[in-house]
Amino acid sequence: MATVADILTKNLDIWTSAIERRSTAGRGRSKKFSLYGIEKLRALILDLAVRGKLVPQDTSNEPASALFAQIKRERKELIASGKIGKARDFHRALSATPFEVPSNWIWIQISDIGHDWGQKTPDADFTYIDVGSIDQHLGRVDEPSVLDAQSAPSRARKCVREGTIIYSTVRPYLLNIAIIDRNFDPEPIASTAFAVVHPFSGVISSFVYRYLRSPPFVDYVEACQTGIAYPAINDKQFYSAPFPLPPVAEQHRIVAKVDELMALCDRLEAQTYDAIEAHELLVGNLLATLTRSQNANELAENWARIETHFDTLFTTEASIDQLKQTILQLAVMGKLVPQDPNDEPASELLKRALRERMRQSKARRIRGDFIPETPSSSSLGGQLPDTWTTCALGQISIITDPNPSHRYPDYKNGTVPILSTQEFVDMDGWDPSSAKLTTTEFFEFQREHCDFEDGDIVFARKGRLGLPRFLPKLDSFTFSHTVFIIKPMPSILPEFVLWLLRLDATIDWLMNEMNKNTGVPTLGKAKTERLPLALPPFSEQKRIVSKIEDMFRMCDHLQNTLRNARSLEVNLAFAVASKAVA
Repeated sequence: MATVADILTKNLDIWTSAIERRSTAGRGRSKKFSLYGIEKLRALILDLAVRGKLVPQDTSNEPASALFAQIKRERKELIASGKIGKARDFHRALSATPFEVPSNWIWIQISDIGHDWGQKTPDADFTYIDVGSIDQHLGRVDEPSVLDAQSAPSRARKCVREGTIIYSTVRPYLLNIAIIDRNFDPEPIASTAFAVVHPFSGVISSFVYRYLRSPPFVDYVEACQTGIAYPAINDKQFYSAPFPLPPVAEQHRIVAKVDELMALCDRLEAQTYDAIEAHELLVGNLLATLTRSQNANELAENWARIETHFDTLFTTEASIDQLKQTILQLAVMGKLVPQDPNDEPASELLKRALRERMRQSKARRIRGDFIPETPSSSSLGGQLPDTWTTCALGQISIITDPNPSHRYPDYKNGTVPILSTQEFVDMDGWDPSSAKLTTTEFFEFQREHCDFEDGDIVFARKGRLGLPRFLPKLDSFTFSHTVFIIKPMPSILPEFVLWLLRLDATIDWLMNEMNKNTGVPTLGKAKTERLPLALPPFSEQKRIVSKIEDMFRMCDHLQNTLRNARSLEVNLAFAVASKAVA
């Protein structure tokens, strides 16, 4: 069997290179990827620990069977003295042990290793420990609330003391597990959302805590839990769970070794994040030279410099995302393709768009429609080509809230999917399988008032902002209040507007305009219409879109190649971890 040192050092490149992409919906670094390899290494350490494979056994240690006999005596003494109540019987026969443990260990149940302290209704000020009080990373209670008896929630019932372990049985996948590591004043009382275990003498709280976070126990919980939105396990399932009990001395050695190795993982994780950040900073600085280029020649020189080191620079999905945003930024600055002085100026294009915009507004009888003023060139922060002009999104398109439920309230319980941001897939796709259903009458009502057609853009306005895409290719569908429908005028290329809306700077501007005083931050229609944009001639729009699509195909090829390599690394990390516990 490979030693722990071998697993760590000989596979160091596997643990640090196995990085997994998260959902593209997030805009923060922490939401875009996870260090899968290091996460898998942490799980492996816990897995080896609870299987008795992390530290060597010492035959001179008193066996766990003797410890269990001591535990039974202690339970009887505590019950006889009235310090604890008689425990409920959660025992059930184990058809088979979950895995093999050393000969001086024994299998028992969680109900055998400890007791609770009963329940009470608060009658004075108390320290309330709920799920939100748990520091998941450190496994401790962090800044609990101090409440008076009159303010006590109905769930504030379970008594705990220093050394008690609490385990959230609601949404257990969040691993809201903690050891009460100090004496709280006033008296601590925990939520009934927790299962409580106060270990008997000889059972180390830190070992129990680590077992509750280990892959075998997580697997057990996943097999037991019920519910979808809020999966949970009940007390019987928790307390009857099998528990591998080592000798006392080995428990201490295991905890010490786990702490040592987790500290190494912390350092490894920090180094990996530092390397990723340094790489992103380097790529960002080099790409910034492109947008700062003063003319076509300088842009060509700066691009050639980057192209020389392409294989070194664009080795992560984040760096390729940076490249994509730079391409879009060059596009809206008029630096991606050359201008043609023979093109009709964009100012003439804007005049036609405004005339058509007013005609459609009257024809559709849009109440309270407001066409915003043309923004100043300074609002875009740079010099535009002579043939370009500035405009507002509401001047070149009609923006519609497609769900006027206040005017048509009876829209539930039908057969037509009502699409929301929940049905968005990646940057372009749709998955209507999870959509709620609405009536055919509402479908017809929405079509009459919104006039959907090919080229219209769907834009998320609540929660997950942006993520623009064209209408889905479905026979029939409606939309919820979580989106806007943006209809560009015939003189504006819809694909060009779509790319404008995918620019980070656009999303940042709109995020600043969101109404954050509501339960879910929401973007208003009038503020969206005022979004300042740079508008090129129609012919140049076509050239820009063609260039963007060509360059994005190159980027997508790079990302697919990288994802395949990352997938292999993730699978390799999984295989190494699986082999280590086999």
